[in-house]
Amino acid sequence: MTVTLCVERPDDDLWPAGLDPARRAYLEALVGADLSTYVTNAPGSMVLARVGDRVVPLVVGATRRSPGDTSLTSPTQYFAGIPKELIERCPRSLSRGPLSAAVGAWGRLCDGMRLDRVIHVNQWLLTSQPVCPLTAPELRELTTAIEARYPGYAILVSHVGEAARPELEGVGYRSLFARTVYVWDPRDGSALGHANTRRDFKLLRKTKLRVEVARDPDAALTARLSELYAKVYVEHYSALNPRYTPAFFDLVIRAGLLQVQLVLDGPRVLGFSSLFSDEAELVSSIVGHDLEEAKELGVYRLGQARLLEVARDAKRPLDMSAGAGKFKSLRGAEPRDEVQAIRADHLSIPRRGLWRALTAANNRWAPGGYEKIGA
Repeated sequence: MTVTLCVERPDDDLWPAGLDPARRAYLEALVGADLSTYVTNAPGSMVLARVGDRVVPLVVGATRRSPGDTSLTSPTQYFAGIPKELIERCPRSLSRGPLSAAVGAWGRLCDGMRLDRVIHVNQWLLTSQPVCPLTAPELRELTTAIEARYPGYAILVSHVGEAARPELEGVGYRSLFARTVYVWDPRDGSALGHANTRRDFKLLRKTKLRVEVARDPDAALTARLSELYAKVYVEHYSALNPRYTPAFFDLVIRAGLLQVQLVLDGPRVLGFSSLFSDEAELVSSIVGHDLEEAKELGVYRLGQARLLEVARDAKRPLDMSAGAGKFKSLRGAEPRDEVQAIRADHLSIPRRGLWRALTAANNRWAPGGYEKIGA
């Protein structure tokens, strides 16, 4: 099995026949590019890996984090920055200051131990990643290639499929809980017949607002999408979520990677939802809206209802992503844990020990704990 790592814009012969043209167009733009053009707080670079007949993106993490780096590509922000944010949001108490100081010291320890020295496998720089397509033998070959080119880096695989999980330990990886997502399956009559689902579909038919797919975006539209996204993910949830630029929205729409559903009042964009097609299901991706306006007019509800409608018509399950769990459960969506895989046993003893401790603690305490950051 041949493994090729490409750090610059790939030649045509790197792309396997049959690859989704939308995914190819998206990855061609990012490989070798300045990632901050698309995600302002994502340092590092994207590398393309071809493993046999499969292509997966890798992100080479920054060696040391900056204060605003996204937790999407910074383990230190995920394990220290986000807890510090959550503590500082708590009501003032005698314990808040010491807890915040302790977590800050923990973050400095992670910095000193170079926790962000990571190769992220299957990292698409989206809030929801496609399922990693690699089998255990393919992952073993890719791991060998990564360790030869990037010695001293941990390897983190995003969104490992359920079928591949039992084989992880055999290729030197440990399961790492990522988040709980909610899956709505229109093939299940109970989901389609759910009272809230029926009301949402009725709202789509009766509303004075319009919901339509974004096409041929101009600068005003992409700037508006970036603004509405930031209102939800960055201002409301966490400043450490990825900060997508107008150029990012222009790319995902023109490439066709995301189907973006606009909620419009006349020419004005009030909000949006989005999805992409994965191997087995549709996946809800980035959303955006003004929180106060959305609540009054049902903008978020309309955007999600359109995604349910698309899934219903396609007769495919919809991964509704994480966050807003009560809203999604009330429409018949079922919770499902999403898992990553970490390989760190080849690192120095202190760094290996840190990753083992973090993995154990994360798997014990993180499930259910990150609803407040939209993760």
